[in-house]
Amino acid sequence: LVIFGFDVGPPPETLSLATSTIRRNETSPLCRYKALSYGENLLARRQAVERGADEGLMLNTQGRPACGAMANLFVVEADGGLATPSVEEGAREGVTRERLIAAAAALGIPVRLGPVASSGWLAAGLSNTRIGLVPASRLDVRPLTVDHPILKQLAEALEAG
Repeated sequence: LVIFGFDVGPPPETLSLATSTIRRNETSPLCRYKALSYGENLLARRQAVERGADEGLMLNTQGRPACGAMANLFVVEADGGLATPSVEEGAREGVTRERLIAAAAALGIPVRLGPVASSGWLAAGLSNTRIGLVPASRLDVRPLTVDHPILKQLAEALEAG
């Protein structure tokens, strides 16, 4: 057993997204686990970086957003509601994701779990244990609001507790 540790620094203030051509197979039982089969996620991230973005947006086999290459996705939709892809859509369950869903409930912010449209986003945030919740500054060439009040409230709630 070999364990390496290194300082990764503070999380970024924002992340830019590029839609990956690599699809997330939401029907595969392995898509719900962090396992040795994480290669597609690494390739989606590499593809995003090659396109000048920080993170890859992975669509599922139906063409709907499933997750970031290394993070879960939370979207403020055009109607002002908060949504996140469900596990059935290809999202991975995780500690930070569950904490954000619970924080939204405690703040009275309804969260819809299920299919998320590829367009019509007012804002989006990416979450994982290392970064917490970081707003997305753009999706491909389309700018997104980075200081949306819902994302700010959730990020603050996550940091507080």
